[in-house]
Amino acid sequence: MEPALSISAIFVTYKMKDGVTERIMQFKQHFPDSQIIVVDNSPATYKRYAKLGEALSGITQLDYIDNPTNSRFTAYNLACAKISHPYVVFRTDDDTFDEATLRAQLVTTQWQHFAVTPHYFKQDYQIPLSWQRPIEGVIFDTAFLQLLLPFEEEAGADWALLERAFTLASPAYFNQPVLYKAAHGRTV
Repeated sequence: MEPALSISAIFVTYKMKDGVTERIMQFKQHFPDSQIIVVDNSPATYKRYAKLGEALSGITQLDYIDNPTNSRFTAYNLACAKISHPYVVFRTDDDTFDEATLRAQLVTTQWQHFAVTPHYFKQDYQIPLSWQRPIEGVIFDTAFLQLLLPFEEEAGADWALLERAFTLASPAYFNQPVLYKAAHGRTV
């Protein structure tokens, strides 16, 4: 029997109730003891009719944060203040993730501080060796992530945080992709 993995997953969403719900259920299938932190950046009118917080209320270990500001980095900072497990990942509401592969790699690979995975971007297999990568393909030790916080409120704050991580420690490189990234306006 595989060991329980104590992991927090941060989901930031904007007007994607079905997408984020699907990603959460997929994550919980492979990490049933996980903590889910959802930060809803949607406009107030969307929140009134989508009722995401209510829709997710039956999921165990789930924190729903109603963020009045549509800022991914504000959302990350709000979520990071709620992390209660020793490991953390970041997830989106519109990319695809292979959580079974992540689980297998976490169970079989020794690592500390943080680990990175290759990923697909628009069906192109990519193995970045630097901090210039999607944060959704990174697994953090929570104590290490806390050293890197907060996210700044500026474009590229995720890469700035990853650059600090790569400066402080060398990541473990997992060999299987977990993230299948959709195009969002920049090249990774």
